[in-house]
Amino acid sequence: MTTAETKVRGVVHTLDPARVQALVADIDASAGETLRLVSDAERARRLERRGYYLALGLGVVLLVTLALKAIQLDRRRRQGGP
Repeated sequence: MTTAETKVRGVVHTLDPARVQALVADIDASAGETLRLVSDAERARRLERRGYYLALGLGVVLLVTLALKAIQLDRRRRQGGP
């Protein structure tokens, strides 16, 4: 399988603008598809990262709540309460 660059090198020397233009159009389409795929992957990664931050935030809230409850129970125990 040849690369687009190899194809273009062979066609450029024919001096046939129609053939060159057809190859350039194919390359542009491939490049556009690649850019779209990269953009989709970046968008998915940002969404994934937001999920991580949300889970981390929830974990911190739960940890702080647990620490406050432990302090409250310790104070009750020291005071001799239930």
